[in-house]
Amino acid sequence: FDGTESMEGAFGRHPNGFDAVMEMLKDWVKSLPLNGDSYIVPKTSASTAGIRVAFVQVGSNVQPMLVTSPTNPATPSAAGLLSGDLNQLLGDLAFHSANMLGGNGRFMEKAATHAETVLSSQSPTTRKQVVLMLTSGKVSDEDKLKLAMATLDPTVQVFGATVRRLSTRTTEDNAAANQMKALVSVTHAEHFLDLEIDELNEKVLSALCDRTKTFGAAMLKDMTPASGANQPCSTYSVVGNCRADTGCVWSESLLQCTAHPCRSHGCDQTACTADTACEWTQEGSCFKKPPTCPGQQTQPTCDAVTENGGCAWVMVDVNVYRCVEKPCVGHHAEDSCITDPNVCEWNSKTSECTKKECTYSTEQECVAAPEVCEWSVDHCKKKRCTAMDETTCVVDDACEWDTVCKFKKCRQHDDEQTCDHDKDCHWDVSESPSKCDVKVCLKYTSEGACETDPELRCSWDVANNKCADKDCSEITTPCPCNKDLGCYWDTSFNVNGGACVSGSFGGCPLMDVVVLVDGTTSMKSAFGRHG
Repeated sequence: FDGTESMEGAFGRHPNGFDAVMEMLKDWVKSLPLNGDSYIVPKTSASTAGIRVAFVQVGSNVQPMLVTSPTNPATPSAAGLLSGDLNQLLGDLAFHSANMLGGNGRFMEKAATHAETVLSSQSPTTRKQVVLMLTSGKVSDEDKLKLAMATLDPTVQVFGATVRRLSTRTTEDNAAANQMKALVSVTHAEHFLDLEIDELNEKVLSALCDRTKTFGAAMLKDMTPASGANQPCSTYSVVGNCRADTGCVWSESLLQCTAHPCRSHGCDQTACTADTACEWTQEGSCFKKPPTCPGQQTQPTCDAVTENGGCAWVMVDVNVYRCVEKPCVGHHAEDSCITDPNVCEWNSKTSECTKKECTYSTEQECVAAPEVCEWSVDHCKKKRCTAMDETTCVVDDACEWDTVCKFKKCRQHDDEQTCDHDKDCHWDVSESPSKCDVKVCLKYTSEGACETDPELRCSWDVANNKCADKDCSEITTPCPCNKDLGCYWDTSFNVNGGACVSGSFGGCPLMDVVVLVDGTTSMKSAFGRHG
């Protein structure tokens, strides 16, 4: 960490940046699950649990600042070596707080060499090895530092953060950030942050093991938490893994994994057992009840389960069925519903989330499915409007009866692209599930209704005696243009003294626009009600 005189000035609302960082580091080590090892524990005897830390101060001296009196029992310290002993680490930080190096230069080569020595001599390969560099400006010996960093074992992850004095970035801040980014592990963007001092704890210190944060995601990239393995709830990014942990629940409002309400009962066994969603464990804790679905071997017993959203008898392979937790039904908000990997759809009329039908990826699965599905060119879709009587036919709002059951106009299109290619149709996202429907203006059958469309989208086509989408450009004189509240007479056009344009663009200056559109495969996914 940086001990140069630049840290002595005000950083944000902190009158002294160095003092602020020291206090943050003290609070950080107090919160860490330290393993209790003294700095003198040999590499072969290092604990297999917990965290150890070493602190090294850099400044204008080529040699880094280390605690020089580790054996004084009155002031325990770790002498800049790895320690899991809280008192030793607090002793080191107290020493650094009272002995700031100062100066303008920021020499880090020897500090990196010290880090390599500490990790190679004290840290077994069974432990994650990390170097974290915190600076407020450019390093003075960049080339030498790079050579020293090259001696680190390739498995060591190097993170770096530049701490700014202000919320805005100065030229010096940008130079320091660009330099630091090139010094950390690849991928650089995952191992570097440029931040304000009050972001240091949230985004760096307390984020090292948080999969939802930049550094935590990089640190744990090669480690996959097992479902239900007592991971902190916030580390689950997949809905299924979150729900599989008996202490967690997926928050539909936050779209993230949070602690299950059962845990609020704490050590109160009476309150826990009284809550039908919870159970008291042998370890003396309150957690949510595990799903009962996997234990059901037949469809009747599976369908009979109602608690926790119930169970569903689903085909997991061709003609192979299994009882599983009913997908989708646990969601009570649209965003949470449509982001569920089970492919759910939200019904805005009933405020219910259900499993979308006929989402099979192969024709074999599609035609063998228990739902009434059919294969259409390259995808599976639900069979609709095949009923033999009027009563059954009109139950599906996509169908109408006219001696036979048939699709309503436009409803035969089951995807947005083919829908929008039909001149009379548009993809309607006003409710969920979205659908292909007749264009709004074509639904108006009288001139009065057409001209009073609440969003001023329509105008009456006298020649064809029908309502059509409004086109202000077809109006050639000012009076009828100004009469139409959806249009605007723009006098900047020289032809005929002006031109009638859409009111949405009446205030535009002379303008040339280049649009860059994302054409990556991610854009083929569903976006809200577009899919």
